[in-house]
Amino acid sequence: MTLPAGKLTPLIALFFIFFAFAFCFRVIWFPITHDQLGYTVAETMLNYQNGFYRRALVGNLFGPIHNRFFLQLAIAGTYSLCLICPLLIIRSFKSGWVPILFWIAFFCPFGTALCLKDVLAVRKELFFFLLFYLVTLYNVKSLFGNVLLIVIGSLIHESFFFLFLPFLVCYHWLNHGKIWHMLTLLATGITVTILLSVTPGMPGEVTDLLIDRLVHMGFQKDQFDGFEYFQKLSFSQNLTNANANLSGLNPVVYLFLYVGTFGVLYGLSSLSGLRIKFKKPGGLILSLGIILVMAGALSVIAMDYGRWLSMGFITSVILLSSQIDSFQSTWPRFSATRILILIPAILLLLVIRIPHFSGTTFQWSDWYVVDKAFLASGLFFSSVIAMNPGVGKGSQPGLFAKLQSFFHVKNKARRNFD
Repeated sequence: MTLPAGKLTPLIALFFIFFAFAFCFRVIWFPITHDQLGYTVAETMLNYQNGFYRRALVGNLFGPIHNRFFLQLAIAGTYSLCLICPLLIIRSFKSGWVPILFWIAFFCPFGTALCLKDVLAVRKELFFFLLFYLVTLYNVKSLFGNVLLIVIGSLIHESFFFLFLPFLVCYHWLNHGKIWHMLTLLATGITVTILLSVTPGMPGEVTDLLIDRLVHMGFQKDQFDGFEYFQKLSFSQNLTNANANLSGLNPVVYLFLYVGTFGVLYGLSSLSGLRIKFKKPGGLILSLGIILVMAGALSVIAMDYGRWLSMGFITSVILLSSQIDSFQSTWPRFSATRILILIPAILLLLVIRIPHFSGTTFQWSDWYVVDKAFLASGLFFSSVIAMNPGVGKGSQPGLFAKLQSFFHVKNKARRNFD
């Protein structure tokens, strides 16, 4: 008896979500408790206690916590939740091949893996995914609800305009088709961003007060040096630094790997027998291009190219998953050539490291890492998904079912012979 294709898909998805949260928490917990995530902690704690400033909304949630351990626990837990929200969003679309989408969003170099391999990339823009998950969870399609999402997201970080607004507008355009709705969201995002751009950032003395409070709680002060420097850096100087870094080789490497990752994924899907049909392929390609262009535009202003492209990649995967009309999962005949291509390609995706920031000098060591736990997890879930890829129109049994069927037929033939 063969195992029906996709029978284990819900269990795999649930197990993947619990695994992802635990893995993210473990990666964040060690550095945050060893005073290695000062920038993330300080930026997260920005609040309105001393006035209304940009990027200070989230800090009000953590402000009442005055114990160092509980603050670290709250920050690590909240960011871990934000990191798995893309998986929860994809699951809410009820696609038949959720585990495969999970693997792409989590293990690919520009996915959640970027933060796991470079934990300094864990920053406040990850809260955008938490906000959007709440929208999908409660199926908020109203104009007011999405306008509120834009306002809250922009108050968290004004990079919302570059990193999430393009996705949000394209998502509603492709899935709901209301042009006036889309234009209203776009106008809201532009208006809020302009207003925030003339709002002063946190002054130096308030920054010092925030750092002093964290030091009083038991945090080491030297871990906040980078945060203090960039908080007090003028916009013109920040722009100068960003333009200087654009002149090196690294931006080209970022772009090459970003496009190359999609190319490798397309090749892997073809070799694995996946045939996907999207609802609006033309509009989808245009939307993916817009997301990439906007993430690239932010690179002219700020230097964390890896963070921007990671947001672009994950939102692109979410958009792709929302546009799936049907797919066929037809495992091809086994061949040594396919195996020799599939396994190295998966290993390549698992060892590539995308730095959230890189200087003007190219260093090979910045672009790969062999994390045994991450590598083993990626290979394990690759095997699980291969055995049970999901359910879709025209799907055939996965690898496990095919092997089971093979041995069943073989044993039956042997019994008949005997």
